[in-house]
Amino acid sequence: MPALGSDKRLKVTTAAILAVAVAIIVWSASQTKAPKTPANAQPPEMVQAKAGKTPSSSATTARANRHTVLNIQKLLTRLGYDPGPANGVLSARTELAIAQFKVDGNGTFQVTDYEAILSALVSAVAAEPAK
Repeated sequence: MPALGSDKRLKVTTAAILAVAVAIIVWSASQTKAPKTPANAQPPEMVQAKAGKTPSSSATTARANRHTVLNIQKLLTRLGYDPGPANGVLSARTELAIAQFKVDGNGTFQVTDYEAILSALVSAVAAEPAK
């Protein structure tokens, strides 16, 4: 027969192990740093343009996605959601605001189809009563 209180000790031990594991994960994530770029570094599309090449479609797509995300953030804010700062960066707060917008019954889009999200947001803003 187990000793009195062994369940409680097991739960406390398990919680302590989980806390240490989470702390290690958070610490290791904070230790990874983005590679430093030189102060005079230019975006790839500028380097290609100087070399007489046209920008790649991925560079154009990256700019379009950033612009699309910026518009998504602005429209989410207008509709009362909290996507974080309107900076064109797809942050966790922006993803949560998109998910909440979808949960609130505002679309059947895939959460990775930013053009469809933008279209649904534009429709929602257009359907807003005039203030």
